[in-house]
Amino acid sequence: MTGLTFPFLTPLRDSDRNLARAAGCGGIFLLVLVVAFIVLAVTGVALGLSPEQLEAAQDLGSPGGLVVVGALLAGLGAIILLAARLAYGRPLASFLWPQGFRLRLLLGGLLVAVPAALAALLVSLLFALVTGQDLGLRDAGGAADLPLLEGDFAYLGAAVISMALVALGEEAIFRGVLLQMLAAWFRRALPALVLAAILFSAVHGDPDPVAFAMRVIMGLTWGWATLRLGGIEFAAGLHFGNNLLLILMIPAGEALQTGRELPVSALAAQLASAAVAITAVELMARRQRRNAAG
Repeated sequence: MTGLTFPFLTPLRDSDRNLARAAGCGGIFLLVLVVAFIVLAVTGVALGLSPEQLEAAQDLGSPGGLVVVGALLAGLGAIILLAARLAYGRPLASFLWPQGFRLRLLLGGLLVAVPAALAALLVSLLFALVTGQDLGLRDAGGAADLPLLEGDFAYLGAAVISMALVALGEEAIFRGVLLQMLAAWFRRALPALVLAAILFSAVHGDPDPVAFAMRVIMGLTWGWATLRLGGIEFAAGLHFGNNLLLILMIPAGEALQTGRELPVSALAAQLASAAVAITAVELMARRQRRNAAG
């Protein structure tokens, strides 16, 4: 396709801008999803599980609930990939890493998540000092209320597994299949990037405008990394590191809760995190170009 200069979009063909293919992808996804839910429902009935027990199994405050939610999102990502593979007739890898899987990018994203999180924390601390805002990191008694310090190894292990599955599933859907499908229709990367980021935020169903804007920034950051580096590896590592650090600093039930009224400082913190991540992406993209030219 003409006008596409981002490595991640090289697999796109003119035939990908086809309503029947897009509808087929959506139809296959819905069909497989319905079948999967029916199987789960039948299994639940066979095991004698009540609706209350099924709801409790998805409690983000428990290790089991974390893993269940991670597995569900990873499963959705797998279904979307299968639907795209069947509808577009392209290899699965072309939706994930057209340049071939690169472990260094995955690990690079994971490492960059640390300074990105520190930048966000620094901005939050500065706002707290100026405004007197409570960051909510201490309990009523004044002690540090951080899951990382509580020594609950079952929770920590579940957090690692769950956040890895969540990152892979969401990146496959929003920075993999969806970003390429939208780019095929727009014939340009940037409108596809923006719309994919908005949809990524919208599906979380958070009515708070600050939280919505924060997730849009996340979607733009991770989408830009995917476009510039030619695959979802870096974005997946960054996504995983971001979520893992978040729920280790704040209990998962609160960290992932929607509907909270976040202060504007949270948006500024997210922008600081994005600036660190995008700087790293640009440095890596330039290095890739130099290696390719040399």
